[in-house]
Amino acid sequence: MTGNNVPPETENVSIDKIHITLKVTKPHYRRAIVNRMYEYAAKYNEQPFPKMNCQHAVVLNYKPEYKNNRLLFCVNTNNPNRPFVQMFFNPSCLLPEDLDIAVNNIRFILGNTLFNKLYSEGNVSRLDIAFDIKNITFEDLAFNRNLQRSGGGHFSHDKDGRIETFYIGSKTSNIRYRIYNKTKQLLDKKGIDAPYPITRIEAEIKINQPLRMITNIKNPFERFHVFKLSDMIADKRLPICVADSIHFRGLPAVLQLLGDNERKAMEQLLTDYKVEIPPADEVFGLWKQECASFLKLFRPPVRSFSKLNPRKDVTEDEEFFYHLHAEQRSCPIAAA
Repeated sequence: MTGNNVPPETENVSIDKIHITLKVTKPHYRRAIVNRMYEYAAKYNEQPFPKMNCQHAVVLNYKPEYKNNRLLFCVNTNNPNRPFVQMFFNPSCLLPEDLDIAVNNIRFILGNTLFNKLYSEGNVSRLDIAFDIKNITFEDLAFNRNLQRSGGGHFSHDKDGRIETFYIGSKTSNIRYRIYNKTKQLLDKKGIDAPYPITRIEAEIKINQPLRMITNIKNPFERFHVFKLSDMIADKRLPICVADSIHFRGLPAVLQLLGDNERKAMEQLLTDYKVEIPPADEVFGLWKQECASFLKLFRPPVRSFSKLNPRKDVTEDEEFFYHLHAEQRSCPIAAA
């Protein structure tokens, strides 16, 4: 279960994915955003492209190492029921300096006025929180969350038949968990041989929350439990058929199928072989610290009212001047 009998420890907690939307109603702002998208892409000899059911999209960082990661700025010009601006990116996969670049590119495309509104008026529709635990071996684990009401759980297997990923919750659930062997992923994708086993737990959360308030979400790791499957199988109280069912269908699904007496016996078994992972409050607190640093990138500067050194902000008139002359720039599209 653990390397050298070392207790499981938190490796890191981070924002794995975030989807941010922003409503933009004024036509001249919309035109300017589309034009600046083309201007930005042209610097890298690229063109905006359709993506995510949106008419125009650009990559927020054109470095080759981020080619396969979802780092997109999209605009929707046809459907009035969807927010005009949609952003999809993975902060955890970016180096700090590259995250700064991505945010600065967002600022350029939106313009100062809209960027300064993003912190308070932007809405987060999806938030993935990733939690790495070291000294805990994925293949020997069973998972359950007592608060999960819909969707059971299931494993996916790789081409060699080895367990690759475990899911708790369905794709339509407001919260869904993805658990996998990060040790294997690091070796397969990056050639990194970790000195200890690492299991990754990702909470995929569907929310409707202002960007500035995302730390107010409920702790997704509450009552999330991990159990050592091999010890449960070695205990003669667990029938082999039930163990096989846990392996292929997942523990949540099996618990839903058991009768009252069988369920009580199983719950006692789970109590005996529960793995003591880092507390949920500790994990969530670490994520809040990481999130504070992320939100700081979007927080507008505080206005200075000092008469000796007043801060000059970009006014809407200056923004409109840019919009008015955007069509004269060498951009392929002048209207959305």
